[in-house]
Amino acid sequence: MFGAPPYYHPPVPLLSRSSFSPWSVAVLGLFMLVGLLWLPVVVIQIMMNREARRAASIENLGTRFHRRFTLWFVLGVPAFIVVIVIFFFMVAKPLSVSI
Repeated sequence: MFGAPPYYHPPVPLLSRSSFSPWSVAVLGLFMLVGLLWLPVVVIQIMMNREARRAASIENLGTRFHRRFTLWFVLGVPAFIVVIVIFFFMVAKPLSVSI
């Protein structure tokens, strides 16, 4: 009844943690990887949208559209998986150093 619950951790000053801990480097590196994968995906998606609006039907979409879709998929799926990995790192903090 008295005292802190078992899951309580006293606050740690923010400046006492290293900005270059393995966890921080991994998370920042993964964020950069997602950015590198998703920036082309956004551009490809805009081009695909424009081409799809010009087409009269799905059958009229050319091979260029389908090549772009393949590239969109090839870049988008790994980017999404990396986001899931980042989420895991944020929740589980597997590389964090306990103080």
